[in-house]
Amino acid sequence: MSENEEYKRIDTSKQNMSHLLDTIDQARSKGRRWSIGNKSIVFYVLLNGACVVRVKPLTLDVNGRLSYVQIVTNFRSKNRIAAADTLGKLAEITGRVTDGSEVKVAARCKKILKLPLWLIIVHIVLFSWRFSDD
Repeated sequence: MSENEEYKRIDTSKQNMSHLLDTIDQARSKGRRWSIGNKSIVFYVLLNGACVVRVKPLTLDVNGRLSYVQIVTNFRSKNRIAAADTLGKLAEITGRVTDGSEVKVAARCKKILKLPLWLIIVHIVLFSWRFSDD
């Protein structure tokens, strides 16, 4: 099954799923790469608050593919620290093996997300850049 066929199998008739997929597409195509991650954890952000955290596990998914785990959040949300908590427990939640760096990255992310919103935006502007799709 090709990747496009897999994508078509996702039920986009539900508004939440459609919005989620649009957010991922927008962050990946028009977002900025925020430098708080590392080689296996990449943050894509938009200044409207949308943030996609893409983690590359070391193990295959249940279908035998090397697929990324993505966390979609909004850094402008009051619940923004929950994404860092999720990242820190990713291996436990998903049952996938990672390189272990997510705990360190989650701690750094949590520290930044505890700052006032205006400082988070300044941090993103200073420590992110436009990128070509990788």
